Amino acid sequence: QYFFRPQSAQSARFIFKRASGLELNIPYQLNPPAQLSKHDGIEIITQPLLMGDDYATAWKSNKTSDSTNTILLTVANRWGSTRKPGAGSAIDAASTIQKALAKSMSQIEQTHRNWWHAFYQASFLSIPDTKLESFYWIQLYKLASATHPNRPVIDLMGPWFKPSSWPLLWMNLNVQLSYYTLGMTNHSDLEENLYQLLERHKDQLIANVPPEFQNDCAGVRNPVGFDDLYNPLFLSADTSNRKEINIIVLPWLTQMYYLHNRRIMDDQALRNQVYPMMRRAFNVYMRIMYKGVDGKFHIPYTYSDEYGNAHETSLNIALASWGFKTLIATAEALHINDSYLPKWKEILSNMADYPINENGIMIGKNQAFAKPHRHYSHLFSIFPLYDLNLDNAKERLPLMQQSISHFTNLDGDNCMYKFSGAASLWAAIGKGDSSLKWLHRSLELLPRFAAPPAPARTPTVTPNTMYSERENPTFESPIASTRSMIDMLFQDWGGVIRIFPAMPSAWKEASFYQLQAQGGFLISAVKQNGKTQFIAVKSVAGTHAVLQTDWSGKIKMLAPTKASMQQDGNRVNLKMTKGTTVFLYVGQQPEHFEIKPNLNLLQPQSSWGKP
Repeated sequence: QYFFRPQSAQSARFIFKRASGLELNIPYQLNPPAQLSKHDGIEIITQPLLMGDDYATAWKSNKTSDSTNTILLTVANRWGSTRKPGAGSAIDAASTIQKALAKSMSQIEQTHRNWWHAFYQASFLSIPDTKLESFYWIQLYKLASATHPNRPVIDLMGPWFKPSSWPLLWMNLNVQLSYYTLGMTNHSDLEENLYQLLERHKDQLIANVPPEFQNDCAGVRNPVGFDDLYNPLFLSADTSNRKEINIIVLPWLTQMYYLHNRRIMDDQALRNQVYPMMRRAFNVYMRIMYKGVDGKFHIPYTYSDEYGNAHETSLNIALASWGFKTLIATAEALHINDSYLPKWKEILSNMADYPINENGIMIGKNQAFAKPHRHYSHLFSIFPLYDLNLDNAKERLPLMQQSISHFTNLDGDNCMYKFSGAASLWAAIGKGDSSLKWLHRSLELLPRFAAPPAPARTPTVTPNTMYSERENPTFESPIASTRSMIDMLFQDWGGVIRIFPAMPSAWKEASFYQLQAQGGFLISAVKQNGKTQFIAVKSVAGTHAVLQTDWSGKIKMLAPTKASMQQDGNRVNLKMTKGTTVFLYVGQQPEHFEIKPNLNLLQPQSSWGKP
């Protein structure tokens, strides 16, 4: 016989702090006790919440003809599905069990398999490393399980509850990393939840900045709760200010919002939603930057996540530069006569450069990157913003290399996303072998409990591909490692789609199908025996595409008569109509243009799950 014994419904943050012996800075009132009931043989446990609403757990033991006993269990929360407080979660939970009872287990399993097969085929990726490839697909499955359209934003736990000191939305990195692969893997519909959250709470974003900034600025501090973006931030145009100004959240989120929009090519949303929000987010920089005696515009005393404060923080130089460039380009493309255009152009053309020392890019002026640190915010200019890159600053490649090397050479403050960040940083400058090295480091299984001087609880990925720090689950870190894999095979920045831009020398085989690029393109490609066999480009929006390949020699195109191509070295400029697919290749035309899994594997089997 089975029983369900509900625990007291307490805040995960409260549980963690109490277990750790930490003081609570506010009094905490417990929720009412759970209510047990039964409906048509279904056990239901309803948990009322002091702040309104409730959640419910329903279960039933289902004995089949062969004496097998299957326990059906579900949870429900009306607030999570309707965003409106009110009882009723028990009804939803019982309904889910009743629907399951009407089916056989084989039917339930087949329904789930059909859902997954439909989901994963939106895109495909295969590499000659089974450990990495298996990890990639498990993360896609976790993402598909963690969110659906019109559902809450993924927090640090995802849907798998565990007591944590971080049961919130951390938007200075964690939320961003959770959503980093969805658009590129052709699942833009699942990204919408994040940007719908921003749109629903535009008024809060404006209210978060001081009154004197509210006419043209917006922002939010970190962290925030579920479906709530009210967390005021301090701003000041006083150049003598020494109080922390922490800006990262909204500029970074709107950068991702812009990329999402350019992948789905919704010009109306760009004009009416994305551009106005970007304008407010990056106008914060316009309002606080000042012109020095050198004639340059400078970033004042600001915070560099999660290192500390300094003047001329490299993080904020990178964000401001990307923001002004993108606002100007968007206004011109949409023929928006914005009154701020002259000011944005003036600042952009006269911005002070990144502070640099012998170790590369610094945290800020007079603040070196001098201690081990996991957050690579001072290197945002390289990745994810690509403000310094191989196209516009090739002469600064040694600077970029030195900066990334120094970031990883300082051992300590180690965590999974530090190493996946290093992998993507190296991939951004075309260094596939270094990228692969740090990707493998991010997936290294370590003993959870270590001896001094290591931390008592070692941050490590686990055999089931989950990850925690000091027993706190963090959903985003494994997802970030899949982004690093994509970055080796496919990049999209600076108006150029880049095919196999950072392939490790050990990888002679790789393929991908329908990775999504800005301009509304779905890109597929195959590499065999170290050579790219073909590239397929499907236009969803009917815009022009520029592709960078690893080919030398004449590039040929197989396409409808309405498509045209111009070649410039290893780059091609494609003109395509909506719905058109073209195939590019060199030499003899391939026998087929199929995307298949790689069979020349470097490892014989997967490394995840039970042995």
